[in-house]
Amino acid sequence: MLFVRLADLILNYLVNGNVFASERYFPPMSYVRRIGNWLNAMEYFVLGHEYGHCWLGHFQRAARQIPHGIYDEAAVSWQQEYEADAFGLRVMLDCMRANSEQTTLAYAAVEVFFSGIELISRSLARFSDVEYTDEGSLSHPPVEARRKALREALRKQVDATEYEQSIAFADAVQEVVHIMAPWLDEEVLTQRAKGLQLHRKWLS
Repeated sequence: MLFVRLADLILNYLVNGNVFASERYFPPMSYVRRIGNWLNAMEYFVLGHEYGHCWLGHFQRAARQIPHGIYDEAAVSWQQEYEADAFGLRVMLDCMRANSEQTTLAYAAVEVFFSGIELISRSLARFSDVEYTDEGSLSHPPVEARRKALREALRKQVDATEYEQSIAFADAVQEVVHIMAPWLDEEVLTQRAKGLQLHRKWLS
């Protein structure tokens, strides 16, 4: 069932261009609190990351470097992305602690966010019949490099026990993702063979 839900989510995002095109479902009540905590952790991290770019002065430097009107988005360096990730991690931890949530579980949500990016990129490569490589882009580092840097940032922001528990839980969740990834690859190939095509948003 987990795989079916994952494949439905990713494929709808690739083919229909919208995750909300996937089948709606209601999780058991016993999972609702956990899901809500993970969603909060992801959103705190993402918002904290973007705010971090502002707070750390990255956009001001980019504006001085890029002539106005040439690029649709500000170009930042890989180092600035690592800095914004660490800032976003701090925001997430502070927000979760303020709401008395367990940060050892919340950290795994941040890594799952990057797992989502990785799975989407892998699936796009499968649809396009090219080999997936985690090389990053001009503005963003590879996913695995960001995970590694985040773990180093986490080590500096929590005590040793909390760090070990956070990493152990994140590793366990990551193992589930690794188990499901090959199945997702096969499902993408199956649906492509049936004639499904990528949404135009991925072709621009």
